[in-house]
Amino acid sequence: MKIKKTFVHLIAGIMVLSSFAHIYSPEFYDGMVPPFLPVGLSHILAFVVELAIGIALFVPRFRSLAGLAFMVLMLVFLPIHIWDATRENPVIGSRAVAYIRIGIQLFLILLGFFIFKTKRKKVF
Repeated sequence: MKIKKTFVHLIAGIMVLSSFAHIYSPEFYDGMVPPFLPVGLSHILAFVVELAIGIALFVPRFRSLAGLAFMVLMLVFLPIHIWDATRENPVIGSRAVAYIRIGIQLFLILLGFFIFKTKRKKVF
């Protein structure tokens, strides 16, 4: 049980740190934003959503709901990662790395589902 909690806190910390990365190093993510989306607004939305999910994962009362939100966010990001992997020059580097990232994304979707299904506590 302690390992699971530590792992959830690790994911929460990564979410919080990556949210701030959208503000402090937006150029890192610029190439990952599809051309039909406004880049600046995408960074602000990613910051808000990732920060909210990361903080909620730390709070046991909201963890299940945060797991669901994390799963949905990872599902939203999946088409972007697929789009990047099929581009001439993927932002992440090589196509092999881009396809590995898709596998990681699928794992994260599953992880969000397991967090959601674990011991639901009433939110209100």
